Amino acid sequence: MKSNKSKQAPIEQITNYTAYVSQELNDKVSIAKQKEAVIEAAIQDVTIAIKELGDRGDLVRVINELREKQMVAQKETVMTALDFKVDLELSIIAKQIDQADARIKGNNLMVALVPSYSRITSQLQELGGIYQGIGDVPYSLTAAAHMTTSIIRTLEADIQNLHRPNKVLLIKKLHERMDILEALKIKAKKGVYEEKYTELIQSKE
Repeated sequence: MKSNKSKQAPIEQITNYTAYVSQELNDKVSIAKQKEAVIEAAIQDVTIAIKELGDRGDLVRVINELREKQMVAQKETVMTALDFKVDLELSIIAKQIDQADARIKGNNLMVALVPSYSRITSQLQELGGIYQGIGDVPYSLTAAAHMTTSIIRTLEADIQNLHRPNKVLLIKKLHERMDILEALKIKAKKGVYEEKYTELIQSKE
C-alpha cells in the first residue's frame, strides 16, 4: 500500500481492494524480480558463449560473478517480500470489502431479475389468453407461466433475506487501519533518526 494517495483514485472508487493494499508489495517484488531476470539473461548469454568458445578463464570468471549476483538478488527478493508484507488486519478488511462489492453487485442483479421475470410472465399470460380464445392453449405457455410465477415468488423471498453489507463502515475501518499503520511507520522512522542522532552525539563526546 503506497502512502502517496494523491496520484490514486479516491479509495471509495477502487475496484479491487485486495490488490490495492498489496500494491506496494507487488511493485517492490516486481522490481526485484526484474533484477533477477536481467542477471538470469546475462547468465544464459555467457553460458552460450562458453559452449561456443570453451571454458575460457574470463568467461568462467564472469559467470561465477553473475551467479553470486544472482544469489544476492534472490535473497533481496525474499527480503523485499518480508519487508513489505501486507499487514494481516489490513488484508482481511480489504478482502471483506471486495466480498461486499461482489455481494452488492449480486444483490442488485437479483433484484433486477424480478421485473424481468414479471414482464415475461405478463407476456406468457397474454399469449395464453390469445390461444385460449381459439380453444387451443399450448401446454408450454401454461407451464412456463407457472414456472416464472414460482421463480418470482422465490426471488422475492430470497431478496427479503439477502445479506446487505455495510461497505461504508468497512471502508472507514480500512482508513483507520491505514492511519494506524502510517503512524507506526512514522514513529519507527523517528526512532531510527533519534538513534542515529544519539550515536552521533556520543561519537563526539
